[in-house]
Amino acid sequence: MNICGVRCVFLTLIMACFTPCTIHAGLSPKEVSEFQTVIANVTKHRDDIRDPVTAENFNKQKWARLVLASHLIELGNAYFLGHGVNKSDVDAFKSWRESAELGSNIALFNLGHCYYAGIGVTKDPTEAYGYWLLCAYDLNKYQEHEIKRPSYDQLDRWRREAKPTTNSVLEKLCSHGINSFRYSATDEAKANAEILEKSIGADDQVKGLKRAQVIQEALDQASSKFKAAKKDAVILQKKEFEELRQRAATGDIQAQGEIAQYYLIGNYKDFEFPCDEIEADKWYRAAAEGGNIEAQMWLCRIYFRDKKIDEGLKWLRKASGQGSRHAHELLAKCYLSGTGVQKSIVDAYAYLNISNFIGDDKPDGLAELEMKMSPEEKRLGLKRTKELHVEIDGRIKHSANKQIMIGMALMRGDEPDKYGLSSFFQVGPSDPTEAVRWFRKAADQGDPDGQYRLGSAYASGVGVREDKSEAAKWYLKAAEQGLTIAQYMLGHAYETGEGVPKDEIEAYAYFNLAGATDKDARGRVSSLEETMPPNIRLLAQQRTRELRKEMEQRLESSEDLRKAVEKEKRLKGI
Repeated sequence: MNICGVRCVFLTLIMACFTPCTIHAGLSPKEVSEFQTVIANVTKHRDDIRDPVTAENFNKQKWARLVLASHLIELGNAYFLGHGVNKSDVDAFKSWRESAELGSNIALFNLGHCYYAGIGVTKDPTEAYGYWLLCAYDLNKYQEHEIKRPSYDQLDRWRREAKPTTNSVLEKLCSHGINSFRYSATDEAKANAEILEKSIGADDQVKGLKRAQVIQEALDQASSKFKAAKKDAVILQKKEFEELRQRAATGDIQAQGEIAQYYLIGNYKDFEFPCDEIEADKWYRAAAEGGNIEAQMWLCRIYFRDKKIDEGLKWLRKASGQGSRHAHELLAKCYLSGTGVQKSIVDAYAYLNISNFIGDDKPDGLAELEMKMSPEEKRLGLKRTKELHVEIDGRIKHSANKQIMIGMALMRGDEPDKYGLSSFFQVGPSDPTEAVRWFRKAADQGDPDGQYRLGSAYASGVGVREDKSEAAKWYLKAAEQGLTIAQYMLGHAYETGEGVPKDEIEAYAYFNLAGATDKDARGRVSSLEETMPPNIRLLAQQRTRELRKEMEQRLESSEDLRKAVEKEKRLKGI
């Protein structure tokens, strides 16, 4: 079979293996959304690698480049297959070439096909041979899997049949090949190069080898600054590792947990050293005894593996007592199976329920367990859930949104599950004082809705001592973040002089801000304008513009800060 027909068919399905989304024909809304996600990822990681490579940021830059190279492969696949975007071989070639410059071996493999088949570039078998040689004799960075691959004839038939079909038919046809095998880029490149050698002369083979050397030199030059920084980076990282070890020795539980992990895997960033399980165990234990949840869960897993159930349960309960969702769910399994404890559907339900209460997604098995429970068992389970929450309250990191939901449920005393909490908080009468405590938690995190609700509590004196000045303070915090209802209430405060000096201009300005989306606020603006002298109205309108500009600048600064923090977290977590 012709190598172009065979290998390009194989390329399509090969690339699909490395594309996380399902490949369809056409431009469905789902595909367009997936393509936009790929574009966003590429843009984001291009931004990550713009900074000059230094010893200090070498490890971050290394991982950012690897991740960007992977997303560029996906982008090239999308253009080549017309997945979520109009098919463009030229854009596919550009994406793969950029990925190759970042060190992707798969991109070298794809570029060989581009030059052989003329995909986005002029056909050039010699260039194709050079790229395949580079790929074939580079170190294979991807794990190989011994899985039987479909025959070339079968792949070719799927590809031909898929072209005129609908999305659903294509998905069915390709599902057999796309998900049934993986490949080794080096092996396939070597096979392609060997086949190509049979159709080109010895002179062209020499030219191809020379082209491979030229391409390699160009790639090396593109990454020379990056490689030059590695030596200095390793020296710096060795120093950082020693400093981390010193912090661990002084009792820093976070450092102890980190140092244990590094000893287990045998490296700190790019600084490598021999693995040492004994040293890792020593630091994990120190971190666990100091209260590090991850270390406690690690020891639990180790003891469970070694059939030391009682010791494992000890650490599991410590992690649970600090609010670990994973620990709650594992304890629920223990109570369901009777592992180290007496079987108890009530306790299992309580631990799953508290896990559900802490997180934003329902734990596996909770719905099924609820269906099996009698009303009395569920009542006891809710009671036990409340006891667990009292034990771990203060150690749980709830989202601000969940804190507000809890506060609303406690304030109103609604029926169970009103807010989807499947919680014990709606059982019994309302508790405004406890509700205000939850609103304050959200407000202290900077959540505008929490700030507004805390302000409302102070304004009405429900759940807390009435304090109009405190109410205005929290309304202002929320208003500055653009919350319309808070702007309206602050306008009302200035209009009536409740908690702030009476000020018609400030009242007008805040009502005017809220009026962009609130009909009642626009009504208040109109009402004030009827009694305002023209010069005062002009001052009020000027004040509105000033407030809007201040708010936009504040929100822009907050957004820039949020993006910077997210970028730092993303790079640290790669």
